[in-house]
Amino acid sequence: MEQARLLEHLAVARRHADEGQIRILKQKQLIATLGASGEDTAAAETGLQILEETQHNHLDLIERLLDALDKTSVTQDDAQS
Repeated sequence: MEQARLLEHLAVARRHADEGQIRILKQKQLIATLGASGEDTAAAETGLQILEETQHNHLDLIERLLDALDKTSVTQDDAQS
């Protein structure tokens, strides 16, 4: 993938990770609220687990894109030498 395209994908992945972090915090607040009122939190906890797994995937993708960008930079540097 060319560098510009990698940067576009990285921006999207970072946005998704930022949004995911907000969703995780809100889900944790929901669980706390439900728990405090004595309500069942099982479904909310399952939702939290899914959100955390998705967040992990977003962060993995960011790492892979950063690695690919590093390789692209090295390749471009070698080509300019």
